[in-house]
Order: sequence, then structure tokens, then C-alpha cells
Amino acid sequence: MADTEDSARKTPSAFGPGFMVPLMIATALNPLNSSSLATALTPIDREFNDPAGAAWLLAAVYLSAAIFLPVFGRTADMFGAKRTLIFGTVIVAIGGVMGAFAPNMSVLIVSRAVIGMGTSAGYPCAMAMLRARAQALGVTPPNRTLAFLSVSSHICGMLGPPLGGFVLALLGWRWIFLVNLPLALIGLLTMRALPADPPPRRVDISVIDLPGMALFAGGIAAMTLFLMSVATRFDPWTLGISAAFLAALVVYERRLADPFIDVRMLARNGALALVFLRQTINGVMMYGLFYSIPQWMQASKGLPPAQVGLMMLPYSMIGTITTFALARPKWAPARPFINAFALLAVAGGMFLLQAGLPTPAASVFLGFCGMATAALGMWNQQSLLRHAPPDQTGAAAGLFRTTQYVGAMLAAVLIGMVMHRGADDGSMRLLALIYAPMLLVVLALTAFDRPERHAA
Repeated sequence: MADTEDSARKTPSAFGPGFMVPLMIATALNPLNSSSLATALTPIDREFNDPAGAAWLLAAVYLSAAIFLPVFGRTADMFGAKRTLIFGTVIVAIGGVMGAFAPNMSVLIVSRAVIGMGTSAGYPCAMAMLRARAQALGVTPPNRTLAFLSVSSHICGMLGPPLGGFVLALLGWRWIFLVNLPLALIGLLTMRALPADPPPRRVDISVIDLPGMALFAGGIAAMTLFLMSVATRFDPWTLGISAAFLAALVVYERRLADPFIDVRMLARNGALALVFLRQTINGVMMYGLFYSIPQWMQASKGLPPAQVGLMMLPYSMIGTITTFALARPKWAPARPFINAFALLAVAGGMFLLQAGLPTPAASVFLGFCGMATAALGMWNQQSLLRHAPPDQTGAAAGLFRTTQYVGAMLAAVLIGMVMHRGADDGSMRLLALIYAPMLLVVLALTAFDRPERHAA
């Protein structure tokens, strides 16, 4: 196979702006919606007087996306990624309008679930279209395209809170929902430049594995309920229900010739299963650091929120720089060493976090955190495209992003349990004791997977 980057240079329009911009918009809608509402929770609670409902506004997007990511990935594999992407974008617009005119908290939560459903089409469809375009050219997907997808999602996630605050101050919280309408329209207009889908593999609705989808949705929903409550109480019923649904899913899917989740393929494809495991741990690490360090800075170091926000910039900036640097062919030999160095720096640096640590040293540590999460994220995306079967790229990409959200939920639970008495130095040391072996496990797993041997 020809070298990826050399082939991409010979066909500059193949992965140019006309192809990449709509994919970047589609993949950025989910993190943007996930984070932009953070500044509006207080005024929404003030209007509807429902604190419990406000918590579900955040959870609804994650839960809905975790369920529908593999659903839309499977749909993309069967009926076409462009068709699925257009359908998902229309759903985003509908969810935004629902939220803008919601008369009560219940409708608002439903609108967030609808938005989570629609935005979940972006990532698996983008990955499926990237791989299809690369296969048509006889190359592997250029790493810079993966970098653009990662960075667009990362930046939009970081810009969500300030953007939401600006819209809230200028127009009110309902416009945070309504802004999805023009974003969806822009996305649909740019999608006209995407290549047309081939004829659908299947057109008979009866071939869609609806029972498998229902079992998967039930298992993820029950798991979410368990994780949201475990910090305050252990609920064996929801845990048992989740386990029952997921066990039934495995048994049922093994019997089908064309299942929603090909568990037999996952059992044979141990490398792909390890990619999902690494991405779950990456989600725990990424979201856990993002949740815990700002709390520690405010509680132990006494820093005001505005200064904490500025101190988080190295996390984002170094992560972005690392993503683009690792996408360049000349950095290929150094990728495993950068990944290992960043993971070890985070594992060791967490033990040094204490109130007396100089602020510049804390910023340096945050830079290593950004480097580690970016390096591992790029590594996992490369491995996903290497190990996923070509005709199941969308479904595999959906499950890949679902594992990240499961990691986010596990991180929230972990932080709630560790810091329930306060975000002090002792809490951070306990978190370091938990994180260190996890990071070493990831380091060991990456030693057996070298995607750069196959794609520069």
C-alpha cells in the first residue's frame, strides 16, 4: 500500500476542505452541545425550579449519544454514511427547536436527548466516510484528517462554556438550544459537497436488528442510572438490570447472521477489543482530570474560577499541538515514546500535587495531561481504523465513542467518591493511587499495538 501522506499530497482535493469541513462540523456538534449548557443550568433551574431535572439535562446528552452512536454507526454501514449524517443533522435541528420552546423541564430533557441522538451520527459517519475515501484511493486515512476531527471536537468542547455564557448574557438560555438550528443548516449546506453514497446494502427494514438495539439501549440506560447514584448509594437493582440486559444482548447477538453488535467478531478480534478498553480508560483519565483538577485548584490553592480557567489552557493548547504534531510523518518513530513519556509523567506528577506546589509547576503538569490524552486519543483512532473490519467501520466507530462516554461516567463516579469530603491534597493523592496502575495498564497495552507500522 502506498504511503498515506505521499498519496494524500498527490490527491490534495480528496481530503481537502470540501470533504473535511462538513465532517468536522458534524463531529463537533456533540461536544459543543455537551459543554455549552453548563453556564445555563442556574437560570434554567430558577425558571423551572427542578434541581433534579437540571442534573438530567447534562446526563441526557451523554446517555442518548452512548446509545445511538453504535446505532447510527450500524445504519451508516448498511444504508450509507452521508444519508445517515444528513438524517442525524436534521434531528439536531428538531431537538434545538424543541428545547428553545420547551414549556417545562420534562420537554427540555427530551430535547437534550433528541440533540444527543442527532449529534451521535457525526463521529461514526465521519470515520466511515474517511475510510471509504481512503480505500477508494488505495491508501490509509491520513493522520492529519484524524487530527482535524480530534481537534475540532476538542476545541468546540472547550469553547462550549464561554460560548454558552455569551449567548446566555446576550439572548437568554433558550437561544443556547436554538443555535443548533443555524449550525445544522450550515452543516447540511456543506454536506452537499460530500460524495454520494453507494446503493444501500440492505433496504428491507426487517433486516435491522431492533431487539439487539433495544437490549443494548436498556443495558446502557440501566448502567447510567447505577453510575449516577453510586456516589451516594449502591443500587444493586439497576446494576443487576444492566448486567441482565447486556448478557442477553451477547446471547442474542451470537445467534444472528447480521447482528447489531457483532460479538463473535469482537471475540475473534482481540486487538479491536483492546482498543475499546484503552479508550474507556482514556475517557476515565481525560474526564477525571478535567473534573478534579479545577476543583482542587479552587479548594486547596484558593484560586478564583477565572484564574483556574486560564490555568486549564495548557491542557487544551498542548493537547492540540500534540495532536497535530503526531499526525506528521516525521514524528512517526517518536509516537510510542511520546505516548509512554506523557503517560508516565501524568502517573508520577499526580503524586506531586499539593497546595504548596508553585502555580507554574501545576501548569506544566496540566500540559503533560493534555499531551497524554491527545497522544492516546490519536493512537486509539489509528488503531480503530487498522483493526475494524471495513464493512463495520461505522458500527466500530460508534462503539469506540460510546466507550469514551462510559469512561466519562465512570470518571464522574470516581471523582464523586474520592472528593465527597472536599478536593484537598489527600483526595488528589488517593486519586493518584487509583490512576497510576490504570495508566501503566494502558502503557502495557499500547506496547502490543503499533499502528504507525501501517500508517504514517
